Amino acid sequence: MKYPSEYNKNILTLITLYFKYRKFHTYGYMKYSYFRNVIMSITTLQPCQIRRSFDYMVKNGLIEKRKISKSTYYRFDPYKEKYEEKITYKVIFD
Repeated sequence: MKYPSEYNKNILTLITLYFKYRKFHTYGYMKYSYFRNVIMSITTLQPCQIRRSFDYMVKNGLIEKRKISKSTYYRFDPYKEKYEEKITYKVIFD
């Protein structure tokens, strides 16, 4: 992947700072569409530019990728924290 231009570096910095401000690293794994909608709301990028920026962040380790059954989920992880999913069960006795 080509190294981003000065404009793209500024966009990536904006996206990263916004995600840190909103504490996205505490949200857990989410689908790409959630990230896309958030990035679209804070920038004026086209969908293909959003995907390119997102893929650059995944490749550089800012976003962690995980396959869960047939779906792909992503997690913003700038601090390289260990994430433990909270599994809750609801047991109903009749």
